[in-house]
Amino acid sequence: MVLVKIFLWGLLGLSLLLNTAATTVLLRAYFEVKARRYAQLTLIWLIPLVGALLILYIHKEALFKRAKAKVGNHSNISKCEAISHAVAYSQSR
Repeated sequence: MVLVKIFLWGLLGLSLLLNTAATTVLLRAYFEVKARRYAQLTLIWLIPLVGALLILYIHKEALFKRAKAKVGNHSNISKCEAISHAVAYSQSR
């Protein structure tokens, strides 16, 4: 019985740790559409272990490297990204 309690507390701790990490990564990521961010946050916290692992997998590149410039006429931004940002900006106004 004691081992079951230890296992459950460990699983809860791991779940909270993964949810917090996934939330942090998600909040640092750039989204053109805010509804996508809210949907992923809901997934993380409603389906704790699976949701967090899925979001961390989706945003795995954000864990290991910094994102390129997100706005403006920066040389690292592609034409497709620039158009996407312009559309998102015009829709948010």
